Amino acid sequence: MSQPDKDQPNKETEPQRKLNPYDTNSVKACLDQSVIQFFDDKQFPEDHTLTTRKTILGGFGCLLALIAHFYPIPFPNNIPLLAVCVVLYFVTSALLQYTISFVEKDIIYTACATHLDPGLEVRTNLPRFSDIFTLSVQLIEDGKRTRIETLERSYGCWFSADGLFQEKAFHSDLNNLLRSLKLKKME
Repeated sequence: MSQPDKDQPNKETEPQRKLNPYDTNSVKACLDQSVIQFFDDKQFPEDHTLTTRKTILGGFGCLLALIAHFYPIPFPNNIPLLAVCVVLYFVTSALLQYTISFVEKDIIYTACATHLDPGLEVRTNLPRFSDIFTLSVQLIEDGKRTRIETLERSYGCWFSADGLFQEKAFHSDLNNLLRSLKLKKME
């Protein structure tokens, strides 16, 4: 029998997460982290395209700021360059804000399509002062969003009265949600 790796935490020995069940921000963060861990454990390949786009836009904005600040032309002569940099920085910031607000919205995990299964987008929502947690998994087939399955439940069913997170119950509900999408990976 092989020895367990001491560097890898054992799921049975990991301490349960305890938090204030009345703090919706920490509850949503805990549930989001558990969803990401669930999909990583199921070995869905994560798609980093959106994150890469946002990083490139942010890096380009920083590059524009560096050019505007350090370009070796003295001030009165560099006004056209400053104007171009400011306009491009504004456009870059607007594109970045558009991406975050209207493209990404509340997506917490995007999985790439494989030869067996289509891609997935996982969205979560927990409104302020509400106990209803909504988790939506949408299939992406051939670049188009198709079927969507939603889990909408009070987060109280995954937390004990003293704030201990019942991760097995939550992952069981996630398994049922994925089975309803009839993914080959879940068979």
